[in-house]
Amino acid sequence: MLKTLKKLTAAAVAVILACTALTSCGDDDNNPQQSYLYQLVTLDSTSDAGCKFSFQTGGLASPVYTLTAAQRVDTTKVKIGERLMIVYTYANQNISITKPQSGEVNLHGYQQVLNGKIQYGTSGEFGGFTSHTLMNVYAWVTGPWLNIQATGVVKREAKQFELVMDETTRGEQYPTVYLLFTSDDEIDGVARTVISSFDMESFWNDPANYKGFTLKVANQNGQHEWTFNREGVETIKPVS
Repeated sequence: MLKTLKKLTAAAVAVILACTALTSCGDDDNNPQQSYLYQLVTLDSTSDAGCKFSFQTGGLASPVYTLTAAQRVDTTKVKIGERLMIVYTYANQNISITKPQSGEVNLHGYQQVLNGKIQYGTSGEFGGFTSHTLMNVYAWVTGPWLNIQATGVVKREAKQFELVMDETTRGEQYPTVYLLFTSDDEIDGVARTVISSFDMESFWNDPANYKGFTLKVANQNGQHEWTFNREGVETIKPVS
């Protein structure tokens, strides 16, 4: 199975396949010559003629790819400008699928993801930046978006799933950003996996011209950290 995002894990694909909310987009042609492709995209527009999506696979300056489909998504569930995961094949069966490409596609299904925006505040405003435990956390940057796949214990839905920059680190080249998760029931809940996209455009456009950020997430080992630069690259240490 081809993964069209370097950081889109096999586990994320499994979530899409297993989720009952995956919405079909018409009859499947059962064409064995093309593998289904999975991509986290932005819904740019929709009309009677179909939908247009866009995506990037790297940092802010990476190429923007456009996909157009005759099938439409339900805009009562997915708004223009929001992110979603789509399942598709290229209409041109001779197109190379070994690298990202723009083109006309057949949309076989889609899945809503959690959409959010980065917030700003202090420890006092956000409960000490404390968080319930998240498991199997994957984080990757595409364009202005921070994408996260994580598993947490909830009964119905999380009380909190937010991305917050610590205002006290504003003067640093790599400010600290927290993913805050609060379960509605850690005792009787079950493990659920979520895929989310957080819009970080306000962060990247800040006059401070940050070089990147350090993401902190509470996990089973206490806390895990990632550092990303403006190119979307995960680094071990901030680049000076």
